[in-house]
Amino acid sequence: MIRDYAVAAEYAISLACSLYILFAYRHYFKERWERGIASLLVIAIFIFLCSYSVKMAVALAMKLIELCGGPGDIRKAMNTYVWTLAMTGTTLSFLILTFLTRKKTFDIFIYRKRMKPTPEDHDPKDILTALEEEER
Repeated sequence: MIRDYAVAAEYAISLACSLYILFAYRHYFKERWERGIASLLVIAIFIFLCSYSVKMAVALAMKLIELCGGPGDIRKAMNTYVWTLAMTGTTLSFLILTFLTRKKTFDIFIYRKRMKPTPEDHDPKDILTALEEEER
């Protein structure tokens, strides 16, 4: 019984951490999206974090339903549909990361808009620098 509560706490901590990371970098992701150009690596990380957050939310909800003696139908539906959707995102991000690792290049960019790229588009800001500018 204590192990079940410990696992639920670990799920909650993991979920909180992944949501915090997404929240902390939201301006960076939004800026890259609005500019119409983003690194494939950044896209893969964003997809992975979103999928991981969904998986942890589902795992936590399923564990809490189990601890509270809730209906098994809800757990089964969450496990079947939502978990599969989140696993698809995780798999996609791993495929992208594997592709980038195999190519040994992390500077592949996706252009969302048809536009003439500028030199700064190929030299994205360092994430820490972007966060420091945001805090000012």
